[in-house]
Amino acid sequence: MFTGLTFVLASSLLVAPALAFGAVPSCIDMDAPSFSMLMDELTAQVGVFSPGEYPTCASAAGVCSVSSAIASACPVTCDACATDPKAGGKGDGGLPCETPASVAASDFSLDTYTSARWFVQESVPRYERYTGRCVFAQYERFEAPSDLGYTIKVINHEEDATGLTIPAPALCAIQDAASKSQLTVGICMLPIPAATNYHVLFHDEATGVALVTEEKFVRDGAGAVCVPSAMWIFTRQQARDEGLVAKARGIAVAKGIDVSVLKYVNQTACLPAA
Repeated sequence: MFTGLTFVLASSLLVAPALAFGAVPSCIDMDAPSFSMLMDELTAQVGVFSPGEYPTCASAAGVCSVSSAIASACPVTCDACATDPKAGGKGDGGLPCETPASVAASDFSLDTYTSARWFVQESVPRYERYTGRCVFAQYERFEAPSDLGYTIKVINHEEDATGLTIPAPALCAIQDAASKSQLTVGICMLPIPAATNYHVLFHDEATGVALVTEEKFVRDGAGAVCVPSAMWIFTRQQARDEGLVAKARGIAVAKGIDVSVLKYVNQTACLPAA
């Protein structure tokens, strides 16, 4: 599921290569007004985003990491500010956020995982205009790799408040040969990104639930729990099952992930399944 990433990547294609913001400190407090002003100026130029959408270190890092055009405008990587006291950030003893382990290769089947639609019940989206309505992800295997090497078609669906489908750029993916449970997702017409960015941390096909995050995790201050730049709780059934959602949340907590950032997704009054 890469609903947020689709809009970030698409918007980055429309942004001029250089976004100038003048002199900024080598490391700044991501929650400080100065950072909010910086991001407001950035989002005003990007177009898809609106001012005030990046109040935290985690959400800001998600935007800054997805394209060179946007990254060039960011004053510092979020990891350095959040974890390294020497850099002038809040710091927590210099302990970085390690990405939690994904499902073991021997326990993961991509054919099974992509065999049916996944409905998003809760998520950490990349952008504020994410409606949180009727969101699902579907994956289709190509018969042969694309010209750029992709092997999977990614179909994301989201509806607005009136029930209309929100268009999304065409995304493709490729499975990581070593981990099996990690994918690299990108815009189909662009080269495959260098690093995996879709990690399946938990998948139980018997009950129909999965926990997926992006690869980047950050901290919002001393002693804080790690927060992923994006995260999704998937279920096979569209109707919300509180037990399954609680199960996925519990697994996230056990892996050291802050679940307080998860947002509810409304899966009622949606368009009929195609």
